[in-house]
Amino acid sequence: MPVPGARLGRCLAEHRNVSVFEAVREPGTPCRISIARSIEPILRSSLEQEARVAATRPHPAFLRLLGYGVSGEWLWWAEEPTGPPLASLLGQPLDAAWSARAMADFALGAALLEPVRGAHLEPSMVYLDASQALRASFFDATRHVSTHRSQWARVGDATTGSLAYMAPELIEDAASARPATTVYALGAILHHMLSGERPFSARSNMDFFMKIVGEPPPRIERSSVPGALRDAVVRCLAKKPEERFASPKELAAALREI
Repeated sequence: MPVPGARLGRCLAEHRNVSVFEAVREPGTPCRISIARSIEPILRSSLEQEARVAATRPHPAFLRLLGYGVSGEWLWWAEEPTGPPLASLLGQPLDAAWSARAMADFALGAALLEPVRGAHLEPSMVYLDASQALRASFFDATRHVSTHRSQWARVGDATTGSLAYMAPELIEDAASARPATTVYALGAILHHMLSGERPFSARSNMDFFMKIVGEPPPRIERSSVPGALRDAVVRCLAKKPEERFASPKELAAALREI
């Protein structure tokens, strides 16, 4: 579809009724444009409200939302990532000191998210920038659309790997997200960064549910990972929210002391 003031490039991803394209905005600024089709009025209103917040509350941990609007369909455009997605680096363990430092900075940005959004953070929406800092999309509407349509439609999509980063309380009650739920997601990502493996793996959603709710994640045994850092990850992944760090800010403070 034509987008006023921009040239669309290749399609990078599609999720139900949302498509993400490489694009160039006049006068030549690279960006990513997302287009949502056939969305309900209540969701359109919600997206517009969140877009206003995202456009006026930038943070170094998030790719900037550059603009939004309506052109037949609802669309928005965001800053183009300058580095690779974090998910592409997780086939092997990453440096422990860098991982702790990068996650501490990223957690301060995650503290700005509403818990229902922070609870669904995962490596596929996180990028490295030119300075090797972690940055994510503040306004990640593919997840927003699927969450509004059906929480369990998203939970049931095991191909995304999202279950591996989802807190136990969300399986029992999708509306139970709180700051400690975001801490779990951050801890699960950090576990993957340090170990090279997701906290849990399974062949079916039911296996995932049982492991997330009933099994402790394997402890990171790398000798190069300080014990205090391993303990912090274990605390993040506690089954009960009250046994975790209370907020992403508290997690960030703990990681900076290691």
